Amino acid sequence: GGVCGNSASGAIIKESGNAGEVWSLGTSASTAYNVGGVMGTGKATLTNVFNHGLVYGYKQVGGIIGLPVKYYTEVTNAYNTGNVDCASTADSASCGNIYGGKDIASTVYTNVYYDRQTVTSVYANDADSMALPTVAITTLDLDSTWTKRSNCYPVMSVLADTAVVKFYSAALVLDSLDTRSQVSKGFYVGVPEGVTWTVSSNLLLGNEGQVLLPNAYGGNGVLRDPPGGETATLKVSLDSNDAFSREYEITLMQPSGTEQIDAEKEIDHVDYITVNGMVLSQPTMGVNIVRTYYKDGTTSTQKVLISPKR
Repeated sequence: GGVCGNSASGAIIKESGNAGEVWSLGTSASTAYNVGGVMGTGKATLTNVFNHGLVYGYKQVGGIIGLPVKYYTEVTNAYNTGNVDCASTADSASCGNIYGGKDIASTVYTNVYYDRQTVTSVYANDADSMALPTVAITTLDLDSTWTKRSNCYPVMSVLADTAVVKFYSAALVLDSLDTRSQVSKGFYVGVPEGVTWTVSSNLLLGNEGQVLLPNAYGGNGVLRDPPGGETATLKVSLDSNDAFSREYEITLMQPSGTEQIDAEKEIDHVDYITVNGMVLSQPTMGVNIVRTYYKDGTTSTQKVLISPKR
């Protein structure tokens, strides 16, 4: 695990996170299992935890915990943005973007989420967690333990001013309907103090982390007219230090219809409204009316269904 391998009974893991890759050195389901972004396995309570790193194994692989223990494991206020790579197709039912394992009855998960725009696989175990777009993860209201910054993933308040934590919190915030393989609208990147972004020549980096696309793709950037499917790159660094840097590759696609609306507006906050009219700071299972408030005073609204099964 990124924080803990096998915990003792009654262990408490809190206010912790992982940003590094977690790999098992085994080469089969019998030697590479119980791999988690935060914890491998154990009878523990996890509160206010996160994972940003790739998690790789053959069996019982999870973005937060590899193998929860029946009647003992509890996870509260957690999110995962790292890809979960289950190397054994036959054992994919034991993997998940929050937890792995199959016998997960009587384990408790409260306010757990994964970023559906950063992971590349969805598993059967994801039924009990919530798939949210990046913008929703960055605006989550968890509790006072967390600090939020514009276009950044939430971080532990006790570490919020640490340079490395700022670096890993800087998010690539695409429009909620786009993916990295199909970007049709302008977007934002997180720019906490000390973090620098550079972009390829077919993108334009504006103020406050705004990234504009060529006009052909619905943005307000450089006047160009290429066909869809052009690759663009972004690089984020800590104080321009390549020792802490990562790169993203995205594919620009031409939008259709009204998809260009609100492409380059900066988001202030997001409300989730239930069918009964209750306004929440985070989504709930079922139908959510997602109302996005922009800093220019305008709003947009869309209906989103969050299902317990995918």
